[in-house]
Amino acid sequence: MRGYQPGAQPGHVAIKLNTNENPLPPSPRVLKCLADIPGKTLQRYPDPLATEFRASVARHHGLGAEQVIATNGGDELLRLALTTFVEPGRHIGIAVPSYGLYSVLAAIHQAPISGVALTDAWRLPADATDRWTSDGAQLGRVVT
Repeated sequence: MRGYQPGAQPGHVAIKLNTNENPLPPSPRVLKCLADIPGKTLQRYPDPLATEFRASVARHHGLGAEQVIATNGGDELLRLALTTFVEPGRHIGIAVPSYGLYSVLAAIHQAPISGVALTDAWRLPADATDRWTSDGAQLGRVVT
């Protein structure tokens, strides 16, 4: 497998959609909160279980903290889902076109991709889950 190649990075001011970056700066309220964090706090790694954050999210949504997962971004969550729920060698189902990282994660995990092309209206075809199921995909089912 070839190494991951990140998307093009423009050398000028641009709104970049290829790296999930926010085109707007943080709000002044966020910047003030960050400025109020003691420097000593920033010297240490944060709690790897994100205990306080998960408890806060759980309270807000009426869940138990064990029902909340915190990751370092969506890419880590995708990797975690793949390695948790897909046995190496089993298919994953994706829409085509789709997020490019899916194919990278699938290659790392030796999971073949079962791609289903979107319709001209950019929707999954009605038989998408049947096609993924027939390929034995462990991820990719759509719940409606």
